Amino acid sequence: MSWRRITIKFPGSCVVCGKEVEAGKPGLWAKGEGVKHEDCVTLELACAVCGGPAGCPTCEHADTCDIPSVSQACICGRCGESPGALERYLEAAAKKLPAGP
Repeated sequence: MSWRRITIKFPGSCVVCGKEVEAGKPGLWAKGEGVKHEDCVTLELACAVCGGPAGCPTCEHADTCDIPSVSQACICGRCGESPGALERYLEAAAKKLPAGP
């Protein structure tokens, strides 16, 4: 289930930091998961090659990257430094793109 941005209707505890999420404030909710503060969200892309975390919080491009617009075009450090990285990345990207005419 994906997290939805809502105005919190009832007070609760953030599933990330444990602090109170106040009623009437913006937050995120997911059925069966709970609520969390918007500030507690860590956006993390999946590596296009291995599917693991791409390492967004520690990425050298974190200051200039617009995570919501880059989709799943990132590669993690481990895959990026391994031999044949470009070929594996291109192969993985080709599988995700629609076939051309």
